[in-house]
Amino acid sequence: MFEVFLPDFSTYLSSIMEALGGYPTKSSASKAGLFKVLLSVAVCMGSLYLLQSKLSKSRKAKDFYSFEVKDARGRAASLEKYRGKVSCILLMF
Repeated sequence: MFEVFLPDFSTYLSSIMEALGGYPTKSSASKAGLFKVLLSVAVCMGSLYLLQSKLSKSRKAKDFYSFEVKDARGRAASLEKYRGKVSCILLMF
């Protein structure tokens, strides 16, 4: 048979807590801190939701032919005139 030795951690924990100044006590400060954290999370989530909804409304669904691009001379050109024709697209970064 194997014998398992499990050390008594309660003595270690007691000595550590005495060195730290004792066990923490519950106070209303922890509830106020929790309230502040929850409130800040709610404000951040609300701000992100409003920002996302604002951005999604400003972007309308576009098809390929509604974009304007620059031609070889640098002038703005609409792709609408190429609707129904074969197009080759080159992406340059």
